[in-house]
Amino acid sequence: LEEMERGGGRGIVLAGRPYHIDPEINHGIPQMIASYGLCVLTEDSLPIDFNPARPVRVNDQWVYHSRLYSAAEFVAGRNDLELIQLNSFGCGLDAVTTDQVNEILEISTHSSDDSKDIKKLTKQQKQQLIESLTKEMKAAAKLLEFEHAAYLRDKINQLKGKDKKR
Repeated sequence: LEEMERGGGRGIVLAGRPYHIDPEINHGIPQMIASYGLCVLTEDSLPIDFNPARPVRVNDQWVYHSRLYSAAEFVAGRNDLELIQLNSFGCGLDAVTTDQVNEILEISTHSSDDSKDIKKLTKQQKQQLIESLTKEMKAAAKLLEFEHAAYLRDKINQLKGKDKKR
């Protein structure tokens, strides 16, 4: 993390169960991410030196899940990190955990958003904002920030009047 900060780099926190360290299970995802010039960190390597916000929406009773929620909160507070949660099954507790991590990250994204009142923007201001968001969306997609790119796509569609609630 310190090396990444010194070099002005960006990183991905790969969060997963202990068995995801096995290359046969993770399918080389850490190496692929590193090949894009991004630093790869694990959730248990982060310096969680704060008291995580609690309670979360779910029953937080397992050490792995608590560490995962704290990692998501850590990542949410930084502009140079993204989190990818590796999940092999997606059922039971993992489904609930994945939703909670997503909520922690989404709250951060939306709370830092400069939600201007779209109705008060002039046509020229809307067009400039659409162009700016489109550029940011393409950059986010190139950096594997797909959720952020999708959020920006929806915002662009809202500005264009194509507001479709999902």
